Amino acid sequence: MNLFRRWSSSIWRVLINPTPKTFLAISDDVDGIFGESVFLFSVFTTISFIVVVSKGYFERSFFLDLIGAILLFLLFILLFNYFINYINDRIFHNQSVFQERLYFSIFVIILISIILDNLLLIFLPNLVFLGYASTLYTVFLFIICIKSITNLSYWQTIITLFLSSVLSAISLIIVGFFFSRLIYLIPYWFDYF
Repeated sequence: MNLFRRWSSSIWRVLINPTPKTFLAISDDVDGIFGESVFLFSVFTTISFIVVVSKGYFERSFFLDLIGAILLFLLFILLFNYFINYINDRIFHNQSVFQERLYFSIFVIILISIILDNLLLIFLPNLVFLGYASTLYTVFLFIICIKSITNLSYWQTIITLFLSSVLSAISLIIVGFFFSRLIYLIPYWFDYF
């Protein structure tokens, strides 16, 4: 119950008051929370995927698509955090990033985005501009979060957010291509045994 209380209060506080003080306050006590973050993210991704499948957007194998979506989302978040830390450290020479604080805050933002997008998809599927507004709100939350935790200026935060998004997307495409080729070769491995 403590897990649910901590996450729901963090999500609620960010929704009500998205300021740098809020992100610093919710990320104060985050020791050993990475496993909880992955678990809750997997649960919300599963729920999100069920909502998307129930709307009829996917017609292939449900289980494989679900596992792939969870793994790709988690890999993207790990790469995104890695590139934020790397850009912060190497380009801006700022070493004030706390890894777990950043992980927790970004997981909270992603969960808020998943919840908002699913609510819009369920209740208002024809209003596309609300999806764009939700995306802009998520970017706004990312800028506030990264600025508050890394102590960068706004222009440095925007550059960090843009570069880390682009680099993690490129890395995800490369990893996805590698694994798709690897999965394609699996049936041929059994011919040799």
